[in-house]
Amino acid sequence: MDDAIGVLRAYVFITLREGQDSIDMHRLVRLAMRNWPEGEELESCVSSVIQQLDQAFPFPRHENRDMWMKYLPHAQAALEFHQDPQGGEVEARHLHNVAASHSLLGQYQKAEQVYRQTPQLREKVLGEEHPDTLHSMNNLASVFFNLGKYQEAEHINRQECKLTEKRESVHTWQHKQPRTCALESGEV
Repeated sequence: MDDAIGVLRAYVFITLREGQDSIDMHRLVRLAMRNWPEGEELESCVSSVIQQLDQAFPFPRHENRDMWMKYLPHAQAALEFHQDPQGGEVEARHLHNVAASHSLLGQYQKAEQVYRQTPQLREKVLGEEHPDTLHSMNNLASVFFNLGKYQEAEHINRQECKLTEKRESVHTWQHKQPRTCALESGEV
């Protein structure tokens, strides 16, 4: 591994970041790598990267900002390679974490782009009444609110509240209290 990295450094295809255990790759190398695999092979590679990122890229919080900021460019690049999300729970979590990262950074337009995909994928994988699906809907409504898209925020929030109430009438454990939903839709 060290020999391979040495060769790549000698040709200036990669550079080591000073004081960090990470590297930067030349843009042309990324382009060549992007054009190399095709079709199912590309999907397989991207899925593998997302699986590995899932192990390293934590849910973003202010307390672990240094950690998730380090992985955000890689997580974002994986999404760019993977234009049509079809995957499972790991991919849905990956989308959610990238969107949450952008939201914490105040990049609400980027967060909106990713959050728009998250509830649909989670609904497909987990079901429409699953707490993670409802959480994604709530976060999308929050991003809409922060962008001043109040009607969209209210629409998503009302959908989430209906699903939450439906879920609570079926399940014994609860995700949200109905009055919390009413308060949130009142805020919007």
